[in-house]
Amino acid sequence: MDAALAEKIERPGLEAFLKSPLAARMRAAKKLLREYDFITAVPAKYVDGALPGRFAHQPVLVQGIADAVLLNGDAAEIADYKTDRGKSPRQILDAYAKQLLLYRAAVEKRLRVPVTRCTIYSFALGREVDVPLSQKEAEA
Repeated sequence: MDAALAEKIERPGLEAFLKSPLAARMRAAKKLLREYDFITAVPAKYVDGALPGRFAHQPVLVQGIADAVLLNGDAAEIADYKTDRGKSPRQILDAYAKQLLLYRAAVEKRLRVPVTRCTIYSFALGREVDVPLSQKEAEA
């Protein structure tokens, strides 16, 4: 966690994060990439799932910074921190799920490992909000 983010978070929120399952997974990861920046081409379908087939597989550049990528051998997890206040878990997903799924496509391409989990840690809620990786998960 960078200093600018740490300044936005009240001490109890930081303490809750440090005791969270996400923080435990971060400590246990074989490798932790903090503020992992990337620019890579991904199929356009990841940016707009409604594109017609002839456009869906055209490459588009995606640039971003994942707050944390946890590497555990042959799989990865992406975690992103959010300080938004007054949002429900559903509102957080509506605002940020697409971003994390784009990060997933980019990280899988760059690191050549499947991303098996994407999670948003909400400091305002004091917990993780898991991002569904498939339509089936989203409907559950």
